[in-house]
Amino acid sequence: MSSSHQPAWPERFLWFCSGADPDILQACPRSERIKYTGIGGTVFFTGLLASLSGGYAFFTVFDSVVAAVGFGALWGLIIFNLDRFIVSTIKKEGGFGRQFTLAIPRLLLAIVLAIVISKPLELRIFRGEIDEILTQQRVEKGAAAGAAFAGKSREKETRIVALEERTSLRLAQREADYQDYKCECDGTCGTGQRGRGSECDRKEQKYLQSNREYQQAKAENDAAISRLRGELTDLAAAAAAARELADASFSDGLLARLSASNQLPPVPGFFLILLFALIEISPILAKILAPRGPYDEILSRVEKQFYLDQLRTLEENKLRHAKEVSLLSGLQEAEVAETVKQQQQALRAVSDARLELVQDQIDAWLEEEKARLEAEKGHSKTDQT
Repeated sequence: MSSSHQPAWPERFLWFCSGADPDILQACPRSERIKYTGIGGTVFFTGLLASLSGGYAFFTVFDSVVAAVGFGALWGLIIFNLDRFIVSTIKKEGGFGRQFTLAIPRLLLAIVLAIVISKPLELRIFRGEIDEILTQQRVEKGAAAGAAFAGKSREKETRIVALEERTSLRLAQREADYQDYKCECDGTCGTGQRGRGSECDRKEQKYLQSNREYQQAKAENDAAISRLRGELTDLAAAAAAARELADASFSDGLLARLSASNQLPPVPGFFLILLFALIEISPILAKILAPRGPYDEILSRVEKQFYLDQLRTLEENKLRHAKEVSLLSGLQEAEVAETVKQQQQALRAVSDARLELVQDQIDAWLEEEKARLEAEKGHSKTDQT
């Protein structure tokens, strides 16, 4: 096919991305070449975005730049190859309805690819919000880990407060008894008689008893409070260890980020998916909506010519095979006839040989008979003599 346009390597590369035949495009008008250059650019940049998206997703998983670059490039090539396959398999044949019907599976596949591509980029774009959600989840997980210890701690703190109140009540009772004893002896209350008397001695004894009870209660309560405070310290250490364990076991990997992204407002993520869906299906829509052009006409003619050439080659092969079969059949018939003829000649020769042998045997027998008869005649003559 003669060429009227020699494309530069970027244009030829974009033609390759569009899945078009560059030899056919070189013979097409400039508008047709521009159309397929744009389609190829869309396919290429979709694959490039897929590489970036996949690279970030793999970096989240492996935390390695080398692995992210390698797997991201592989993922981009897979998406690029799928897009190129989808675009190249859409033929401009029939009406718009038929083309759209044939393109529905490809459109659905393009939408799925758009979702797959956009999700890792959504994780990167909304990284700050997702980190905030993950931090809140980390705090909630640590609080949940220490919740069991918090209940026990509150119970022990309640017991400490109760013991301290008991000690305070004993102290208040002792102070009240002391004031009663002091004012009785001073004559400012009670009997009103100053100095020591029976009532002063009685209240003194009551004060001393109250003081002993206070000292004993205080010692017992202080010991119990000290023990409870030690248990509180142990519980606080256990709760801190549980929170540290929960914090250490908290994952912020790809699955956790995907789960956290579901808590984001749906509208930004939806528009991001919609954007990539439009980018992904734009080459398909371009092929469907664009009118049948010179490239499609030439491609259809080339494919039909190739189909006819294959049919012609197939018919020629059939004829050649039929001739070979006929020739082989004739050769086989000739070989069979020759074999039959040779066998007939052999049988005839055998029959002739047998007849000759029999004739020789008959001749020998006749000779023997003649000789025997002559001998008998000779004997008979002798006897007569």
